[in-house]
Amino acid sequence: MFGFKGKFPCSTLGDSISNNRINLMLLDTYKKMFLLRTTEEQIAAYYLKNKILSLVHFYIGQEAIAVGVCDALHKDDRVMGNHRSHGHYLAKGGDLKKMVCELFGKEYGSSHGKGGSMHMIDTSVNFIGSTPILSSVSNRFGSPRSTLN
Repeated sequence: MFGFKGKFPCSTLGDSISNNRINLMLLDTYKKMFLLRTTEEQIAAYYLKNKILSLVHFYIGQEAIAVGVCDALHKDDRVMGNHRSHGHYLAKGGDLKKMVCELFGKEYGSSHGKGGSMHMIDTSVNFIGSTPILSSVSNRFGSPRSTLN
């Protein structure tokens, strides 16, 4: 069903890549996007039943963006999400259980249950935070600046 049949003579590193390796990369990408979508659908179901009390902004339909960007990053690269950050967090390697616990306000959550959907942070995977709409610009400019000292 899925698979690449064309030819890629080289990767970004200059070495040849087999079609099999390309297919494995595509499958891995699809699995990550599928995880993001199904997770969001489950969160939506709980949210509609009033089981999640914090505001939730869903990432449905944007899965390829987070997965594509985070697949191109190095493990030590830092990421900051916006108010729809579930996809960014998971694509960067965030822990699904921690994210779900955060949404339910549990202590095990990525922000100890205090940040909710829009204020997740997990420095163990270099996800340095997510911000609501109004503070995004200043946080993104201030964060890199703060690391210069």
